[in-house]
Amino acid sequence: MIAPPTPLDRAFGRYCLALGLVVLTFRPAFAGDPAPASPTIGWREDLAAAQLEARERDLPLWIQFTGPWCINCRRMDRDTFHNTKIIEQSRDNFIPIKLRSDVHEQLALNLGLAALPATVIVRPSGDVILSMEGYADPDELDGFLRQSLTRDGRITRADRLAQASKIVEPIALAGYCPVSLVAEKKLETGKEPVSLSHGGRTYRFADEEKRAEFIRTPERFVPRHAGLDVVSQVDQAKFKAGDPRFGMIYRGQLFLFADEASRKAFTGNPGRYSRMQFSAPPIGHVVERSDMTVAGIRRSTRDLMIQVGVMQALRTSGETKIR
Repeated sequence: MIAPPTPLDRAFGRYCLALGLVVLTFRPAFAGDPAPASPTIGWREDLAAAQLEARERDLPLWIQFTGPWCINCRRMDRDTFHNTKIIEQSRDNFIPIKLRSDVHEQLALNLGLAALPATVIVRPSGDVILSMEGYADPDELDGFLRQSLTRDGRITRADRLAQASKIVEPIALAGYCPVSLVAEKKLETGKEPVSLSHGGRTYRFADEEKRAEFIRTPERFVPRHAGLDVVSQVDQAKFKAGDPRFGMIYRGQLFLFADEASRKAFTGNPGRYSRMQFSAPPIGHVVERSDMTVAGIRRSTRDLMIQVGVMQALRTSGETKIR
């Protein structure tokens, strides 16, 4: 049988309890360890700035409509948006912005929204990919975000990293900046850190400004026929890779040729070749390539490119010849 506590025992217990409270109360001051801030989603606040960032980074815009009166909005703030996988999704794959529906009422109406909270995923071009109304827990929202990426032909950053070691994209235009080539009529070496993937190829750019210009209008800078020499395909039924040294701007589009002879043939009868529908090489077919290597890799080739790097315009019925 356990003996009941004596008055002395009870007094000693109260003393220990008080001492423990003092230690717990003042320990942080001695430890010098402030509580770490919990991670949160980096919500943007300016819609125009967020749209520009989405275009420059080529990421979908995640618009979260909310309102101070919305109970389920507060639930998502508390339960969903502090979830680690949701925060990672917002950081790696989207440009997130939170908007009040009463302040941006017309936008919400244009998107056909009728309830809060509302989550809308929009392409950089402004087209809606996917939308959802109502409360979503972390698993539901994570699935929704992944579905929007899949629908837009994208994969998550985690999936990209998993595939990076397996897939190596070819370097487009031998590593030369497509914007410099088309807009400035010159061969300018692109920088590996300033690059992006487009159409299964990696394009490198001279600077961030040129990269942003490419993102705004990629169709202006991507060569026709996947960069293959259309003259060789029409005249010889051969698939030959085009060479940036032998390029031409015809009616606002970039054509690449394997050599000077192909370019001259195109110049003599551009209508014949430009009207040809693109035909991709058969699976397993080896595309013939010139001795062009990625810019800056081989010194002798780079010296040759510097020598021919100045492009002069030959303006005849909308043509621009690259020399």
